Amino acid sequence: MAIPSSITDLDTNEAMNSPAGSDSVGGTLDNFLRIHAAIIRRQFSKGADINSASTTVLPPDCSFANVKKVASTINGFSDNFNGRIVYLKFEAGITLAHSSALMMPAGVSVVTEANDIVCFMNESPGAWKCLSYPRYTDADHPGPEPVITWPYMRWADTANLLLRRRNAANTEWIIVGALLGLENRTSAFAWSMDAGSPNAYVGAYSPAASTYDNGLVLRLRAANANTGPAIFTPAVGVSSLPIYGSDGGPLTGGEIAADKEIWLQYSGSVNGWLLIYSQGGYVKGVAPSASDNSAKLASTSWIRSAMSNIASAAGFAINLSGTGYIKFPSWLGSWLVQWGAIGIANGSYSATVVLPLAFSGPVTRAFACDATSSGTPLAAKVITSAATTSFDLLLDGPSINSRVACWLAIGSA
Repeated sequence: MAIPSSITDLDTNEAMNSPAGSDSVGGTLDNFLRIHAAIIRRQFSKGADINSASTTVLPPDCSFANVKKVASTINGFSDNFNGRIVYLKFEAGITLAHSSALMMPAGVSVVTEANDIVCFMNESPGAWKCLSYPRYTDADHPGPEPVITWPYMRWADTANLLLRRRNAANTEWIIVGALLGLENRTSAFAWSMDAGSPNAYVGAYSPAASTYDNGLVLRLRAANANTGPAIFTPAVGVSSLPIYGSDGGPLTGGEIAADKEIWLQYSGSVNGWLLIYSQGGYVKGVAPSASDNSAKLASTSWIRSAMSNIASAAGFAINLSGTGYIKFPSWLGSWLVQWGAIGIANGSYSATVVLPLAFSGPVTRAFACDATSSGTPLAAKVITSAATTSFDLLLDGPSINSRVACWLAIGSA
């Protein structure tokens, strides 16, 4: 077999390469060794400059080459071998025409700019695929609006401090969020004064937040406090959507304070805005179950309920109504304190007080006073007996009109 001169003269099947087992290498062994070493080295070297053509001819033995503009359009490259990867650096103004022979990102043709470096692979006979084009395949394209776009492409709109994403149909940009984060108040998008009214908040962002993704957060200086359920309109002409607490329920009043900042996050699952921060107000949370034993945040209602359950389990009982009581557990002496008020009819001097709860024995102490809002207060007396469910109350004075007396009784539960 002849001495090879290029990698294209070599085969992936060892038996097809020279020298064959039957070849007499004689004084040519050194030539075989040197050319194999050269072929290997050339795969990691810069090749000669290439002129652009409809089918641009690539040198077989290089990993990198410059492409000079001769033809304005490249429709494909000459075949080398399947799996061959090459990096090409282009002059400006060459159109890389997308087709099955030259597969470009997102299926769109690209016009090169000076010094664009692109990676291609010879995927199959007559077919080259662009593996990397940094100017068009970076995650976030900074600067002016890209001319070449594709579905779900992201663009870092530095002029307006926005992160945008192309929609599925590749027809418009959707605002994903503030480019520099919510802490950046210089971003007109991230923060706005409220142009609405109580319970109806309206943003005036620039540019207008007319389309938005799940998770988008907008900040607003609320002009008014809410007194009940509220709605938010991020831009004029955009549908108003309800504002929910983090518990997923509508606002009830007091969550938003006047002339204070709030953060609203769009949620597609509820098709509304979640109040995730409220300066001077409060954010509603999801109350854990009574048996919860996790690190979840507890609401005041949950704490009050838990305290009530603890008190009940400890033996306390309480009724804080106008006629009520506090019953202490046995480990605090089983005391029972009861209170209330009773009316005394015109011309009558006494009344019988019926206790909310029965004492276990006679009333230990009872007190009363005239609580009538007009006239001179009369002296009040309590007449106790062996009864456990009632006692008599007596007002003492020269004349008795309709009166009200308050009472307090202490005994054993």
